[in-house]
Amino acid sequence: SYVDFTTPAIEQAKVATQFDDQKDYERAHKEYVKAIERFMVAIKHERVAQKKAMLKGKADELLSRAEKIKEFLDNGGDGDENSPRSNNQSTGMKTKPKDKQDKKQDEDDKE
Repeated sequence: SYVDFTTPAIEQAKVATQFDDQKDYERAHKEYVKAIERFMVAIKHERVAQKKAMLKGKADELLSRAEKIKEFLDNGGDGDENSPRSNNQSTGMKTKPKDKQDKKQDEDDKE
């Protein structure tokens, strides 16, 4: 039987990214660590070399992001100019696509 370890890792990374986008860096860091752990399990169980390499690449990205946030938090975690996003770095994880209602709300908010 097949067990999917990749989807939970991706979903966890999305959660981390959402907290990161909200600038809740302490929670984002915790969620990134959980996501990295799940990616490591997925890598361990993946048999397809190309997919394993892709998972390792994503885990490396998440680790880099988590380290940057940790450094920010260890240095007091204050000030936008010192925020971990000051160079517009992103993990590339996509959040849920907006539906028509969300897009309409965004348009209404701009007015």
